[in-house]
Amino acid sequence: MQFPVDTSINTEMTYNLFSRDVALVDVILDLVDNSIDAARNGIGKTGQRIDDLDICFNGFEIELSLDPNLFFIKDNCSGIAGERLQEDLFYLGSNNTQQHAIGAFGVGFPRACWKIAKEGLLVTDDGKTRNRVKFNCQHFNDPENPINAEQSETQGKLELSLELRHLKPEARHLFGDKNWIANLHNKIAFAYCIPLSKGLSIKVGQKKVEANRPAINKDVEEIYQTDTFKTTEGV
Repeated sequence: MQFPVDTSINTEMTYNLFSRDVALVDVILDLVDNSIDAARNGIGKTGQRIDDLDICFNGFEIELSLDPNLFFIKDNCSGIAGERLQEDLFYLGSNNTQQHAIGAFGVGFPRACWKIAKEGLLVTDDGKTRNRVKFNCQHFNDPENPINAEQSETQGKLELSLELRHLKPEARHLFGDKNWIANLHNKIAFAYCIPLSKGLSIKVGQKKVEANRPAINKDVEEIYQTDTFKTTEGV
């Protein structure tokens, strides 16, 4: 006699494990990472080396808006192709083939959605097609409640927007805290100081984020500008 053994995974427990020990600010940075990766992808299509430290982000914009009722992020980077939307974006554990990517591919997007809210709306246009996905996070990996994308003709401009509603208690509380929002602003200024200084525009609410470069001690600058240097003992 043989009988099947259940080897399925409890989706809610899995997502809770992936999101439990990550701070809310970090899942938001994951989404910003994704936007910057999309910008790099767009730049790479122009023939510019995306590993070049002098890479130019002029014209690329990322905007975030958050309050106790809503989280919203949009960019004009490169959009998401319908094929990737269908196969990868919502799939937990997919592999990233993009070189020099900084985003937590296969984890960052679905984990951020799950951590922040219960429902979302994703709209993206890659210049070829426009795709719209309305989803309930509780339906992730639920074959009985598939998440479907609606595809239409491109509007001729690259864009992505993610709107999350019915926020979870932690997000609802922190998104109404001005000090927490200020800390998010400062973390973005520090974490993305290089692309910000290379032309990338990021706004949190109506406030534009300025690059916050780490300070370099004077003695380190002097060492950098010389071929030799001496220790305090004169060696």
